[in-house]
Amino acid sequence: MVYDLDLTLLSAFVTIVETGSFGGAAERLNRGQSAVSMQMRRLEERVEARLLQRNAHTVALTPDGQRLFPYAKRIVEMSEEAREVMSGPALAGELRMGIPEFTSTRMQTVLSRFVRAHPDVHLKINVDASSRLRPAVHAGDLDLALAIRDPEDDAARAVHSERLLWVIGREHTPGIGEAMPLALFDPPCPYREIATGELERFGWRWRETFTSTSVATVRNAVAAGMGLSVFPESAVTDDLRVLGESDGFPALPHTQLAIYENPRHQTETTRQLAAYLADCVREITRVPARP
Repeated sequence: MVYDLDLTLLSAFVTIVETGSFGGAAERLNRGQSAVSMQMRRLEERVEARLLQRNAHTVALTPDGQRLFPYAKRIVEMSEEAREVMSGPALAGELRMGIPEFTSTRMQTVLSRFVRAHPDVHLKINVDASSRLRPAVHAGDLDLALAIRDPEDDAARAVHSERLLWVIGREHTPGIGEAMPLALFDPPCPYREIATGELERFGWRWRETFTSTSVATVRNAVAAGMGLSVFPESAVTDDLRVLGESDGFPALPHTQLAIYENPRHQTETTRQLAAYLADCVREITRVPARP
C-alpha cells in the first residue's frame, strides 16, 4: 500500500535528481546531508520501492524512480507556483528582460512558472551575450538582465558563482607543447580573456581556430575537435571532456552571474522578478550529470 506522499519528501527527491547528489541537494535545500538521506528513505518506504541507485559520487534513477520523477516534479513546481501567487501582490505590466544563451533552456522553465503565477505580466525576453546585455540595461533598452558579472562592476548584484573549466571534445586529446587551437567567443568576453591570458601566463602558444557569439556554436566546434575552450561548469555537456591540472592545464577562476537592473524602471514587477531569479538561480545553472 502506497501512503500519502509528503511534499517535503518529494521536494528532496526532485532536488537530489536535479543536482545529481545528496550533497548538492543538501546545499540547495539548506539542510544537512543526513536529513536529506533520511527524507529519501522515508519516501522510498512510503512508495515501497527503491527510487535511486547510489554510488560514491553520483545517483541515478531506478525504473521506479523514473516512473515517479515526472509526477514529483510537477507536484513540486505547482506548489512553488501556488506559493508565488499567494506570497506577494498581484503583478502586471510589460517587462523587457535579457538572459545569457547558456542559461536559456533552463530559464524557460523558471520563467514559465513566473508567468503562470502572474498572468498579467508580459515578458519580452532578449537572449544575447552578457557583453551586450549589461550595456542594454544601462542604456534603458532592458529593464532587467541576468548576465555574467563584469569584475569591475560593483553595482551588479552577484547571485551565483561557479567554476570555469577547460573543455575539449570527448574523443579528442590536446597537443601539449603545440600552439593550442582555441574556439572562442567574440570579444569582449571574459572567458576569452581568461583562456588566452592563462595560456600566455604558462608560456604556451595559441591560435584562434573558431569564433562565434553563440554558446551552442562554440560548443559544437569544441565537440567536433576544432579547438579547446573555457566554459562555465553548468554549460559543459556530455560531448565535452573537462581538462584539469592532471592533464597539465591550470585551474581557472570562478565566474559569477549577476542581476542588472535599470534604476530608471524600478517597478514592483521588476523587483519581484529579480528576487524570484535570485531564488531560482541554482536551478537555472544546475550542473548536468556527466560521467
